[in-house]
Amino acid sequence: MASGPPAGGIGELLGAFTSPDNGVRRRAEQAWEDMKMRLPDQEPQEEVQPPPPM
Repeated sequence: MASGPPAGGIGELLGAFTSPDNGVRRRAEQAWEDMKMRLPDQEPQEEVQPPPPM
């Protein structure tokens, strides 16, 4: 049985943000921005920020 977060989903996204590979992190940041653009237009309660770098 494999250990670690399951493939896909939030675990994979968080893993990408904490990756030491700058290319992986850059793609994760771009995916985060793309995802924010696709959210329905609503009055945000607060600004959504990606996780801080480790």
